Amino acid sequence: LGETSKSVHDLQAEAKGLKSDCILARAAEIEEATQSMSSKLSENLTKAEGLGGEMPEELKRWFDVEKRRLHMLAKTHEAGVLRAVQTLDRIKADAARKEAAEVKVVGEKVLSKLRRHQAEKKLSASGIFDEIEKRDSEAFDADEFVAYIAALPKSEGEEEMAEDDLKRAFKAFDEDRHGKVSRANLEAVLMILMKVMKDVALTEALAIMDAKALRRLAVGEVVQILEGPVKEETADVDRVRVRSMEDKMEG
Repeated sequence: LGETSKSVHDLQAEAKGLKSDCILARAAEIEEATQSMSSKLSENLTKAEGLGGEMPEELKRWFDVEKRRLHMLAKTHEAGVLRAVQTLDRIKADAARKEAAEVKVVGEKVLSKLRRHQAEKKLSASGIFDEIEKRDSEAFDADEFVAYIAALPKSEGEEEMAEDDLKRAFKAFDEDRHGKVSRANLEAVLMILMKVMKDVALTEALAIMDAKALRRLAVGEVVQILEGPVKEETADVDRVRVRSMEDKMEG
């Protein structure tokens, strides 16, 4: 019990400087040791209860005293185990919150990297999915995600992300916690919404001249950015391909 209590105390003291996955791994090891200790304690108590039988009165009195001492010791151990378990629960809860914060930070870094790549290559979210998932599968896993992100070119001054951080970042995309990210999931994560600030025509093509107008987007409408911005040379303006959130029309 003393060794377990020390392990819990040490972990609690060191947790602030550790990453969440390390904290949770050590907590799991201590928890396993605690459960094993509790099982052995219960087993020994059961064995003690089975001892006895016919014996001289003097020996019986001694035996009863020893049995009471064993029960008292067991109660002390049980209280110590309970304290250790309660402390471990608090450590794990703090680690879970810490993990969520870590996932958010690395997830935002990867999301920024993906969007930069998307803009440079003029890719849709579906196009990004096709680059990650090359097996014609309906979803990609963490290994494919990590390999893809690690291979993307770094911008000037960008620090290289560790593989463990990329694996954590995957959790920000795997919102259903199924270990896979579908095309629809990726599109949802990469979705950029913008509000129309000035009446503008929604056209079939990028080129403004001779492009068929589909309808006008009104001020206040919300649109999803699908591609772009791309320079329209004749009018010298940047244009984007969008989907109206009102009627799903694209242009």
